Amino acid sequence: MKNNKSLLLLMMILSFQLHGQVPSKDKLNKVLHHLYPDERAPGISVLITRNGQPLYSFQKGLANLEDYVAINHAVTRFRMASVSKQVTARAVYRLVENKQLDLNRPLSIWFEELPDSWKDVTPKHLLNHSSGIWDYEDLIPKGQKQQLSDQDVLQLARQKDTLYFATGSRFRYSNTGYCLLALLVEKVSGEPFDDFVKQQLFQPIGITDALVYRSTSSIKDRAYGYHPQGDTFVFADQSITSATQGDGGVYFSAEDYHLWVNKQLFRDFQKEDFNCLYEKNAIPVKDNVFYNLGLFGFYNDENNLYLFHSGESTGFHNIVYIDLQKKLIISIFTNRDDLQITTAFEEIRHAMKLKSPVQSKLFDWLSKVYSDQE
Repeated sequence: MKNNKSLLLLMMILSFQLHGQVPSKDKLNKVLHHLYPDERAPGISVLITRNGQPLYSFQKGLANLEDYVAINHAVTRFRMASVSKQVTARAVYRLVENKQLDLNRPLSIWFEELPDSWKDVTPKHLLNHSSGIWDYEDLIPKGQKQQLSDQDVLQLARQKDTLYFATGSRFRYSNTGYCLLALLVEKVSGEPFDDFVKQQLFQPIGITDALVYRSTSSIKDRAYGYHPQGDTFVFADQSITSATQGDGGVYFSAEDYHLWVNKQLFRDFQKEDFNCLYEKNAIPVKDNVFYNLGLFGFYNDENNLYLFHSGESTGFHNIVYIDLQKKLIISIFTNRDDLQITTAFEEIRHAMKLKSPVQSKLFDWLSKVYSDQE
């Protein structure tokens, strides 16, 4: 019996290694300590799990420089920025599940006084960034000091009676679209967006302290954002676009996020209807990458689906990578908007022999996709 147990353990270890799932802990620790040398600076939370079980974790630095609070991946909640979009998309799909929303109906069903150019725009176009509606960041008045809400985004966007391109004809990353989706959830459900997400999505799967931010929110164990300035970091936690909800307002800890993927996304992608919607409505981005439902995706040579996204906001940089077949999740959350995360992710990817859909560094590639709006 003892020999059988030893043989089984050896086979499990070899299986993990052959699939590139066990990173060299000492090697990664050395790399990450080099990239994030100062434990008194804002830092990083790395968590890698498979089938809900931890493979590797690393945390270093402070969530709050002023009070000297250390980062803890179990509780420290980071602003997700655009990683939030998968939550917004899932809130929309909950309405579809409840037969309260038809994704093929025009936005004018729910919103009044829309430009004539929006007549063909549907929620499906917002979900995959193919609406052609103007980015609200380009429409913010000069001298704007007050933070914008999702409703403000609608008011700014509806001022433009033109589109970037014919609706549905191509991809162009749009924060505007996801702000409109949050408003759509409110219109259809009759509930504030943050309450809907908490009650319909987070609480049923055991996520208790994550939330969608609003100006009156009290965030438990909150990480504050910082910006590098010379040899130090300065407080940079909020901007005028930090109060919008649908495009980037979620606060997760690393463990919150892994619970979200394990209990929500993995289960969703086992459903035929959800899979069909994701694949059928996905729109090509470039380099064999496509987008839908708040997630970039690509297939490897064995036709296995991988999902990923990053988030960039004042004071925060994050990236997530998901292997659906192996139920593998990599999350890197930082409360500093420098580019160390680019190298951190690539080192982890190489250590685990994970496929990348692009030739360049993935975080850099994503940054270019967000800003390359020709």
